[in-house]
Amino acid sequence: AICQLFMAVCDLFQSLDLPLEPWMCKDATAICVAKIADKKFSQLAPPLLSRLCEVQLPQNILHFAIVDVGTIKSPTPHEGLLVWAETFCREFGGQAIGGVLKSFIGWVSKECGSTNVKVKNAALSLIGVLHQHLGPILKALALSAIQDGSARSHVEKQIDANPYDPSASASPQRKCLISNKDDANEAGSAA
Repeated sequence: AICQLFMAVCDLFQSLDLPLEPWMCKDATAICVAKIADKKFSQLAPPLLSRLCEVQLPQNILHFAIVDVGTIKSPTPHEGLLVWAETFCREFGGQAIGGVLKSFIGWVSKECGSTNVKVKNAALSLIGVLHQHLGPILKALALSAIQDGSARSHVEKQIDANPYDPSASASPQRKCLISNKDDANEAGSAA
């Protein structure tokens, strides 16, 4: 019910052509990240994260999500967030990561070294999609963040298997409603 409430709030703010308040986004993101692997909420949390990225700067939502998942020991939310992040990149385009690119790629690179196979595979798959969207920037940041030789080798294979395609981010399926507004920086300053 809480996810549906936040969806309704997002709809309201969109209809008013206003960005959702950062504090609301932070709370909604925390709930989504905590519940993304919960069978009862797994169908609601990822769409809500994407919806939040439409009514607030995606970089803020990504920042909140990375911070929140970092406090969770269970690997299942990590896998769930990585899977959602891949969907996010495909729908919004890699450029939508914005000002948190370095920390986002650092987080994904760290997850590539996970001992949990599902987390590691989800992270490697995301690396491939990110490389298609971001190309050399992703390669430089990811490889500089990975110290483990085995993880580095896996990342290099994903990069080679998913060549850079500048058109991948050219026409996103979804867009942030506030990304081109003058008040976008004001709304994002709370992140």
